Amino acid sequence: MNLLVIALIILIILILLKFVFQIDLITLKQISQNKKLNEITNAFPSNFEVCKKIAGMIGNTDVKIEENKKSKTNIYLVITNKIIVSNTKNSFTRIQDIANKCIISMQDKRILWTNLIFSNLYLIYLILAIILTICGVFRDTMLQIAILTLIGFSYYYIKSYLETDAIIKSRYLAREYMKHEKILKPEEMQEILENYDMISKINVKITNYKLIFSALLKVLIYAVISYICGGI
Repeated sequence: MNLLVIALIILIILILLKFVFQIDLITLKQISQNKKLNEITNAFPSNFEVCKKIAGMIGNTDVKIEENKKSKTNIYLVITNKIIVSNTKNSFTRIQDIANKCIISMQDKRILWTNLIFSNLYLIYLILAIILTICGVFRDTMLQIAILTLIGFSYYYIKSYLETDAIIKSRYLAREYMKHEKILKPEEMQEILENYDMISKINVKITNYKLIFSALLKVLIYAVISYICGGI
């Protein structure tokens, strides 16, 4: 019965958080598909060149930059200290997103490595907890729920710090890059920055909600499986 109560509370919390954060993916998509701004930013170089320039602007000469023509997203890999960029254009948000990855590449490596290791150990522990609970080795399911909750919110704190920091700073770094390139008219850049501000606000909410959702979902999964297996 306790497990059912916990599962119900988690579902209620997730619903309330979605309402509080006002997750608006439709507005985000509409902003990102601004045809006028997408055409304007096509005047900028390829993503590879943009990334090289922005990385140089913040003094990151050690990071490796690679273009993946099959990918539609940009990503930073802390293991290899590499930024992998897509070759997509026709998107005014690409400048901000590349700036985001460049900022991540300059974040404290101890925190980045902690995030990587912690996230993998977190997933491994969840899988082990489920298997050992099914096998009857873990009998105190409430203890495991408490452990998963503590691990989940510790992970949330680390990941949220990294992601929010990069999202907020990327707008200003993108502005400095666009000012330096002198490709846009002042009014064009201002319009793009206003849209970047809206995107950043939405992304901060979405990112934090997704992280909390992920942490609580793991607890929910464990609680349901434990209940099915005859937990308290």
